[in-house]
Amino acid sequence: MTIAFLTLLISSGGYLFYLLQKLDMQRKYIITLSSENQRLRKISLNTKELNNISIEILDFYSTEGVIKYDTKLYFAPVDWSPSLCRIKKSTKVTLLEKARVESRNWYHIEIPSSKRINSRGWVVSEDILTVEEKNLLQEKYNRT
Repeated sequence: MTIAFLTLLISSGGYLFYLLQKLDMQRKYIITLSSENQRLRKISLNTKELNNISIEILDFYSTEGVIKYDTKLYFAPVDWSPSLCRIKKSTKVTLLEKARVESRNWYHIEIPSSKRINSRGWVVSEDILTVEEKNLLQEKYNRT
């Protein structure tokens, strides 16, 4: 009987030690998450908010374009917006909309993608050569 009691007491002590170690690890994890949360809050308070921008939709006549330079596809038509992906030079794109934001023109585009994940976003107009512009450049070149 005494041996059974001692065995139960030792195994209970071992289990209690295990639970205390696990509790200590959880405390450390919570402290780490709390400090990371505070750091991210400070960053988000220092960034601009999307609800403070004004988007003016512009008329445009081309539905196709080509990327002039390697560029980023943005989530929103502002430079400080998160980037969805990088687009390589000479990629053909479909133009969906043209807009002016903070005195800069942007195109809402769709890039070719079989998965259709992050395939739509915004690109600065200077980074796109539209079919219209391409035709004008060819006419100008042919005249000279």
